[in-house]
Order: sequence, then C-alpha cells, then structure tokens
Amino acid sequence: MSTMSSRLVTGGILAIIGLITLKVVMFLVGGTIAIFALLFKLLPILLLVWIGWKIIKRVGRPAHPES
Repeated sequence: MSTMSSRLVTGGILAIIGLITLKVVMFLVGGTIAIFALLFKLLPILLLVWIGWKIIKRVGRPAHPES
C-alpha cells in the first residue's frame, strides 16, 4: 500500500469514527432536550394535581381531632 492510499484509508476510518461520535452526541443532546421539554409540559399538570390533592386532604380532615 502506498502512502497516499494509506492516508486515504486512515482518513476514511477517522471520518467514520467522527460521524458515529457526532451521531451519539446529537442523540444525547436531543434526548436531553426532549426529556426537559416533556418535564416542562407535565410540570404544570403535576403541580395542579398536587395542589388539588392537598386541598382534598385538608377539606377531608375533621375540625377537632378525636382524643
């Protein structure tokens, strides 16, 4: 193998490794953004459910605890 073809093969392998690394990094960044987007969509709903649960528990308590 000549020097030129050796450089081409090495460059090709490095390019493939670089593309795979780029895909993995983009998947991790995109997945993180998707998780945060889902959390921010669900957070108001969960907050309302939690507040409603607290109100229901407070209303359901008797005024004077029995001894």
